[in-house]
Amino acid sequence: MHSDRAGVAIALGVVLIGGLVGYLAWRRPPAAPASSPAEEWLPREAPSPQAGRRSSQPAGRSLRIQIVGAVRRPGHYTLPTASRVEQAVKAAGGFAPGADAQQVNLARYITDGELIRIPLARQVERPLRHAAAPTAASGVVRLNYATREELEALPGVGPKTAQRILDYRARYGPFRRLEDLLLVPRIGPKTLDRLRPLISLR
Repeated sequence: MHSDRAGVAIALGVVLIGGLVGYLAWRRPPAAPASSPAEEWLPREAPSPQAGRRSSQPAGRSLRIQIVGAVRRPGHYTLPTASRVEQAVKAAGGFAPGADAQQVNLARYITDGELIRIPLARQVERPLRHAAAPTAASGVVRLNYATREELEALPGVGPKTAQRILDYRARYGPFRRLEDLLLVPRIGPKTLDRLRPLISLR
C-alpha cells in the first residue's frame, strides 16, 4: 500500500516538474542571433575620392580670378567652379607672344580670388639696336625707337613705366604689335587705349 502511494507521488512530482519546465521555456524570450565572425570583420565602405575632391572646391557656382602677365587680355574673369588654369588662360584670350607656357601648369585647379601670373620666356631674340630718328614726323612716338624722355612725355607714362618699356625692348626685342605693351608690368588695357593714337611701331 505504501509503495503504491509512493509511486503515485513520484508520478505527480514528475508531471509538475515537467509542466514547470515547459512553462518557463514558453515565457523565455528568444535569444538574438549572434553575428558571425565574418560579419563582425566586414570593412566599412570607404569614402569616395571624388567626395573629398568636391569638398575642397568652393561652395558657390562661380570663381572670380585675376590673370596677369603674358596673356592677350589680362584682367578679372568669372569662371565656373572646378575650373583649371587652362580655362583662365582661354578666357584671357590665350598666351601672348613671348609667354613661357612650359612653366604653366594648365591642369591645376584654381581657387576663388586667385591671382594667376603667366611668365614671359627669359630670352626670345637678340636685343634691338636703335637707329636714329626715334620720332615720326607726325609727332607720333615710335615705340621701337623712342628714348626714355620721349616715352615719359606720353600721358600716363612716368619714369618707372618708361624704364620698364625700355627694359622689355632690350630683353625681348622690338614690339611686334601695340598690344605687346600689355606684357610690360603696370600697363593695362586702359593705358593702352589712351596711348594708341600717340604711338606707332615704325
